[in-house]
Amino acid sequence: MHPQRIQSRWWLPGIVAVALVALLTSPAHAQVQEPLPPELEVQAQALYESVMCPQCAGQTISQSNSQIAKAMRAAVRDGLLAGESPKQVLDSLVASFGEGVLASPPTSGLSLLVWLGPPLALVLGGAAVVLAIRGLRRGAGQDGVGGAVPAGSKATGDLAPYLDMVDQEIGGGGRGPSPGG
Repeated sequence: MHPQRIQSRWWLPGIVAVALVALLTSPAHAQVQEPLPPELEVQAQALYESVMCPQCAGQTISQSNSQIAKAMRAAVRDGLLAGESPKQVLDSLVASFGEGVLASPPTSGLSLLVWLGPPLALVLGGAAVVLAIRGLRRGAGQDGVGGAVPAGSKATGDLAPYLDMVDQEIGGGGRGPSPGG
């Protein structure tokens, strides 16, 4: 036998094996799913948008192409085809992956604070601003224009010794005799 002919016989099974593996693992060989009835398709799309991919940060399972997202979409599909309600399908996903899989937090229990916190903070902050403005207006009205203390008032008499000390420290020589003493 010829040596080149023997080598070509050994390559042929290898090429066939590689071609067979490529054919079996190609996307064209992947299982094709039947389309859902229109009413179930609408429910499935809504569920795809309301469930977050646990592997992909910030993506719903409708946006993600990860294996886990594909498996979750298949679980949604299978649940709807089995006659489960969208809530039952969602509950089963939450049971499997936890509440973190929900795109929006539930409106019950401790998660209710997520929904009520921002509006409540806005209302309380607005009330605090209104009360602060009212307090400033009252203070300005009682003390005179701009909150300045009129000369010769009791407040000035109480502060006179301290103001004299400050004047002496900065070299002013004092303010003269204090009205209170």
